[in-house]
Amino acid sequence: MRLTELRFASLLSYSPYDKLPEHERSKEIRTFLKKDEHVVKPGSDNLTVPMSEWIALTMEARKNSLPFLDFFQTNMVLVPTPKSSLMQANAL
Repeated sequence: MRLTELRFASLLSYSPYDKLPEHERSKEIRTFLKKDEHVVKPGSDNLTVPMSEWIALTMEARKNSLPFLDFFQTNMVLVPTPKSSLMQANAL
């Protein structure tokens, strides 16, 4: 079977450029996610949670307004994408 279409979605994105404060902030958030650093829990003043939990909580709170809600149905298969750098042969 050959795929003719592949749907995808992204909750976050980052800019590799450093020209605007938003670019720097997006890189900070990327680093928080990659290191699963602790951030302030949504709805809390000082309680912290790992970034991965923050994303899950935020998605749950906003699930009805997310443009990709249909990706989280019971029959859906989610496939993480590998990093964009070149990989070594037989690394997967």
